[in-house]
Amino acid sequence: MIQSFKHNPEGIEIIIVVSKLLTGFDAPCNTVLYLTKDLHDHELLQAIARVNRLFENKKTPKTAGYIIDYSENAKNIQSAMQLFGNYDEKDVKGALIDVDQKVQELQSNYAKVHDLFVSLK
Repeated sequence: MIQSFKHNPEGIEIIIVVSKLLTGFDAPCNTVLYLTKDLHDHELLQAIARVNRLFENKKTPKTAGYIIDYSENAKNIQSAMQLFGNYDEKDVKGALIDVDQKVQELQSNYAKVHDLFVSLK
């Protein structure tokens, strides 16, 4: 399954991992990581690194990775980064998205699209 995910564009598209595949799992095509448990220190940085790779391919080039964090791991990023030396705190803050702000933007955009269709039968 791992080889199909990593090397076969027509193969497996989703892998659900309970507690492994952080160390040494390098699949540049991996675009989205869902975190559902509290991670700290090197484990958190390893998890982030799983989607922090560019991936060149003609069909769907990858220019960014996304982490959907159900366990509020963002609160642990600063302490994890401090373990590994010098980093720019603005880079960390710039990588985080405020979910409440995005929900408001979504609601606003939905209202605008809805208004476009009000006059239609």
